[in-house]
Amino acid sequence: MDRRAFIASVAGGLVIVRSIDEAQPAANVYRVGVLFVATAEAVAPLVRALTEGLRDLGYVEGRNIVFERRNADGKLERLPDLAAELVRLRMDVIVTGSNIHVAAV
Repeated sequence: MDRRAFIASVAGGLVIVRSIDEAQPAANVYRVGVLFVATAEAVAPLVRALTEGLRDLGYVEGRNIVFERRNADGKLERLPDLAAELVRLRMDVIVTGSNIHVAAV
């Protein structure tokens, strides 16, 4: 093989490798909104169960999943604003605790 053919084949191989690398989809990072009327301390066991359950399925916070937590601290009137904030942040899913939360969203 002459030098020109060798250089052409190496350059062609690099272009192919680069194309394959660029074609790989980036890992999705899912955004999960968590909305409760209770205080963060009151719902901590529920949120912990959610994050641990998702971790068991391969979703690791900070790597492929991000949680946006909002608590109304017992004030029902705050729910609509907190829900609207999560919607504006374009969550992939919003996790709530009951029908009052769903109505707010």
